[in-house]
Amino acid sequence: MSETCKLSLLDVLSLYNCNDYEKEAPPMESWFTKNTVKKSRLSGEEEAAAFEEAKLKLWKKNGEAEIMFKELKEKSAQAYCSLIKGMAKV
Repeated sequence: MSETCKLSLLDVLSLYNCNDYEKEAPPMESWFTKNTVKKSRLSGEEEAAAFEEAKLKLWKKNGEAEIMFKELKEKSAQAYCSLIKGMAKV
């Protein structure tokens, strides 16, 4: 696999934190929803589901993105930027 291809894959893995792609609402819409909709008390199952969802939003230490980064022969600025963008998003 070429280095260019590895850099592109690293960018995608970092951006989605090694999770499956899910269509997200635009930033303003998600902010509005989070800040205006009042949340009712959660049942035990809903609270557990919310906890699992919150865990998905953490950066995956030694995940596929970091493995791909380590495989690169030369760590370019683009490679570092890909990791930083992914970590900042999470």
